[in-house]
Amino acid sequence: MPAWLGILLIAVAPASAQHGFIPPDDRPLHGRLAAARAVAVGTVTHVGEARIRIDDAEAVVGTVPPSFEVKRAPSSPPPWVEGDRVLLLLAGARSPYRWADEPVEAPPALDAAETERRWVGAIRAMDAVRTDAAARRDLYARWCDEGPEDLRSWGLRGLLDVPGMVGAMDRSFARERARVAADASRPLVVRRAAARVATRQPDGIEVLLEHLAEAGPHSHPEIADITLQAALRTRIPAAEARLVELLPEATGALREVVVRLAAYALGPEVERQLAAMAVGHPEAAVRRDAATSLERLRRNRRSRGG
Repeated sequence: MPAWLGILLIAVAPASAQHGFIPPDDRPLHGRLAAARAVAVGTVTHVGEARIRIDDAEAVVGTVPPSFEVKRAPSSPPPWVEGDRVLLLLAGARSPYRWADEPVEAPPALDAAETERRWVGAIRAMDAVRTDAAARRDLYARWCDEGPEDLRSWGLRGLLDVPGMVGAMDRSFARERARVAADASRPLVVRRAAARVATRQPDGIEVLLEHLAEAGPHSHPEIADITLQAALRTRIPAAEARLVELLPEATGALREVVVRLAAYALGPEVERQLAAMAVGHPEAAVRRDAATSLERLRRNRRSRGG
């Protein structure tokens, strides 16, 4: 997905020029705001080689005049045209301002007025808490849980920002995120985001492993995948116990997950089960996948000298 959060540009006019949300490796919103002197919403009235003119401007954070210009490099064309309504992250003391980051594409807008209101509110809410790690964490979590998708992307990226979450990503929060991920009544997109955050902490991983034990073959494949990957990577003992329980019971997509991840186990029981599946399972595709995972497991073991 193309990045766009760098200048916080929301083109709330033609949706045809808009293409997606922040990528996982982009800087979080509070980091972007820290680099900006002001945030403004306005209308693009002229796009020149070296300047872009903004009229009907209103300040979202800080102060800006009603009309101003923004510098741009000819090699970095903006992702909007004259007439677009945009939200801008600005650096510099006066017009012509500089971008707080490079121009990038904006996300799609469902409704122009609704999108502008949503993002003006989101920017102001984040600006109010951006120096308070716990309040910032809770705001990001609310965005993850309540969406819509563009806010959820910002929320997830913020919660995955390890330096920005120092002191806020505590054990109780990890467990709370794990409980959200385990809640089958919630939308999968919410559960998936919560699982990614919860598995950054051992306490969150352990709660999700307990959920897999309770759900058994009814575990959601994507939640199981995120949980088991994190548990195997951090060598939490219960991970292999879950694999041993799920390998003979799981079907469909869940079975594909556990067979694939079994290659990273250490204990002999997982190897024994894979070997039995590789020769005795009635489905040829499962036998093939089990044999592939078994070979990887043995290769991994040899590389570790075990």
